[in-house]
Amino acid sequence: MSLTVRRADPDDPALAPVIDAHLAHCGDLCPSNHVLGRAGLKAITLFAAYDDGAPVGIGALKNLGAGHGEVKSMHTAKAARGKGVARALLAAIIADAKAEDMTRLSLETGTDPDFAAARAFYEEAGFDRCPPFATYKNDPASVFYTCALAATA
Repeated sequence: MSLTVRRADPDDPALAPVIDAHLAHCGDLCPSNHVLGRAGLKAITLFAAYDDGAPVGIGALKNLGAGHGEVKSMHTAKAARGKGVARALLAAIIADAKAEDMTRLSLETGTDPDFAAARAFYEEAGFDRCPPFATYKNDPASVFYTCALAATA
């Protein structure tokens, strides 16, 4: 795998299969559905991971202000899972957040068993569970995480 990560445009037709898979996955499993559509992705910083030029994952950074950012829309194509795509995307998001003087990142993910790997990934990356942040509310279908950027590797 020859993996690269760079900023991306959600309107790029090459990204459509990955974005569509993400939207379908979250739409099927997230009753609260905090997922951003293409319009929402245009309003934040989208990153895409590419393997030999083919998109294999996406992730995004939303600036919440006051040094706080949110990791959004992380998704790895099924065929690329377990190959470091999410780790590379999160590293790019963290680097961008630090460059924008953010000191903390938070995120929301699902409680459904299909999100167990995501929860384990974020915990291994140094994120700790936290109460809802920003405009989120307590929700049995959501779990929230936060991490001081200085604590991430």
